[in-house]
Amino acid sequence: MRSLFTHLVAVFLILGSFAVLVYAAAPDVMKLDARQGIVTFTHGKHSQMPGITCKTCHHEMKGDTVEKKCSDCHKRTIQNDVPTIKDAAHKQCRGCHKTMKKGPTNKCKECHVKVKK
Repeated sequence: MRSLFTHLVAVFLILGSFAVLVYAAAPDVMKLDARQGIVTFTHGKHSQMPGITCKTCHHEMKGDTVEKKCSDCHKRTIQNDVPTIKDAAHKQCRGCHKTMKKGPTNKCKECHVKVKK
């Protein structure tokens, strides 16, 4: 019985450590360069919201690993029927904000901040 308990504790510690490493690899705040201005995305804040998992936003995952950035597939122009990065981000981000009735949804300047030169 003691051996089973020891093995279960070891498994939970390993899995817990893995989860911490995966989470730690993701940046807390991301600055996304867009034509209308820089978009600051609080990845850490969003990833801790109830009901949000990695797969909520990262639809192209292998197991528990995010292997690509959005811009690896979503480009500035439509290619191979894949939505542009702008269309994908607006659908994902604005769509979620509208559904949740929280956060910016209507005005470009709510997300996009022009850098003063």
